[in-house]
Amino acid sequence: MLRTTQKGMKKIINTIRLNFNEYHFILIWTLLNIIQIGTTELTSDEGYYWFYSSKLEWGYYDHPPLLAFLIKLGTSLVPGEMGVRLFNVLLMSIGLIFLFKIDQWNKRGKTIIYLILLSIPLFNYITFIAFPDTPLIAFSIICLYAYKRLINKNDLFSSLLFGVSIAFMLYSKYHAVIFVLFILLSNLSLLRNKYFYLSIILSCVLFIPHLLWQYQHDFPSFQYHLYGRANQFEFANLFEFISQQIPMIGIGIIFVPFIYKPENQFDKTLKYITIGTFIFFLLNTFRGFVHLHWTSIMLFPIIILSAKFYLSRRNNRLLIYLTMPFLIMILLVRIYLATNILPINTLNVDYYHGRKQWAEDIETIAGKRPVVFETGNGALREAPLYSFYSKNLGIAFYPGGKKKSQYQIWNYEDTIQSKNVIIIKRGKFEGSQELQTRMGVKINYKKIDSFTSFNNIRILCNEKDILNNIDSILIPIHIINHRQYPLCFTNNHKIYISLRNVENKEFIFIKPFNNNLLIKACDTAKLNFKFSPKEMSESKYDFIFGIIDGITDPSINSTRNKLIITNSETN
Repeated sequence: MLRTTQKGMKKIINTIRLNFNEYHFILIWTLLNIIQIGTTELTSDEGYYWFYSSKLEWGYYDHPPLLAFLIKLGTSLVPGEMGVRLFNVLLMSIGLIFLFKIDQWNKRGKTIIYLILLSIPLFNYITFIAFPDTPLIAFSIICLYAYKRLINKNDLFSSLLFGVSIAFMLYSKYHAVIFVLFILLSNLSLLRNKYFYLSIILSCVLFIPHLLWQYQHDFPSFQYHLYGRANQFEFANLFEFISQQIPMIGIGIIFVPFIYKPENQFDKTLKYITIGTFIFFLLNTFRGFVHLHWTSIMLFPIIILSAKFYLSRRNNRLLIYLTMPFLIMILLVRIYLATNILPINTLNVDYYHGRKQWAEDIETIAGKRPVVFETGNGALREAPLYSFYSKNLGIAFYPGGKKKSQYQIWNYEDTIQSKNVIIIKRGKFEGSQELQTRMGVKINYKKIDSFTSFNNIRILCNEKDILNNIDSILIPIHIINHRQYPLCFTNNHKIYISLRNVENKEFIFIKPFNNNLLIKACDTAKLNFKFSPKEMSESKYDFIFGIIDGITDPSINSTRNKLIITNSETN
């Protein structure tokens, strides 16, 4: 009887193995991810991207609009976290279909791909978290499928699919540009292919609405990504990039592109994309911090190359030894995100559990008052997450000189002027109270009646109008009131200039607004800001103007301008 039962079980298992194919894998993968997104709280920047979807446009300050559209579509069908992430999950599953169609994988090759997919931390993370990288890499495999079809068949359909997929990549994230660049560099014969030009023209035409949005808003995204992120070289950025990429991609596959010998043009392209992407972002560490997920565009190329590499070997023991620890780790992390089985609730800036309770705790002190988060870069995370979980208004004040936010693009600050608000800051401040939230983080807050702020008031100056003398410098400035009501500056309000030289030494001069300056609605006030440069060395300086209102942090109200100080009395 027992022997008969064992034979029956073995027959069932063998039948399952025989019938199991890539579509079964994708279906199971999709179902598990749907369970994951319904049980995992919003983390990282997901709240900010959800905030995008509250008002659909052709562009946003940080990113193109595709992710916002996917979130809007999902939340219109399903409430909560699942709605935010639903179409990202479905789109990635569609991408997996193209992964298995891109080559003639045998049964062993498919098994290798299953193991690789399950063991890449970065791929698993992006699969269910609402990041712009998710549609980016989902359309990247469709793009590669179309590209391979183009070089094999060179027909109109391949060209159209290639162009449309490039456009969708661009609407996901600007990193699509380097993806296409490495395709071209790997195959310069494309420059003689009329269908390639058709693809590029089609993608550019489809991308015009976003370019028009950028033009109408003075190209904020391009200015930020090209210039705003630039900083001085720090060795820590280089070390962190390398030390993060190895575990996030996986030691079992990250070396493959460097040793794999391409068998054809398509393999050569995959190698160019993977190695090129790694080198590109490695060089970017010389100008600033590089986030670990920025290399996501090379995920599908490295998966394909790794599958071919291990398929060419006699056995898969090396792959199993190198990937199994990552697979187990990913499984434990996924369970933790869904169930909170570990006492750890935070890593770096993210909190993984208790965000809803955190929002409820803030709501107990705020009621229906708008909540202003002035917590640095964290405000862009906390304000939308508070709105998501409490259904009340949260606003991020982010006065960074090199970066703005979508809250500023949409002028949310104007909506809370003269209203009763709660303001939350990073540390203790005058008149603040402390609240211990159930998420495990303390907040410092203060209730403010008839709130007034000037963070989004623009200050303009023309470098040509600066009167630069040995004993004094006079800078004519224009304060622009874009609001539909007057601005009233008292002696408690101050204007300041911050100057920083090439040696990164900063000088700050502060002046009060005398005589209770009043600027009428939609009007401009002209002032002269005068200061003495006696303590400043001869050098080139970048300077900005800002306003101190005594409530919010000193704001940055002008763009960066340049000033040369010469003939100073001190060296």
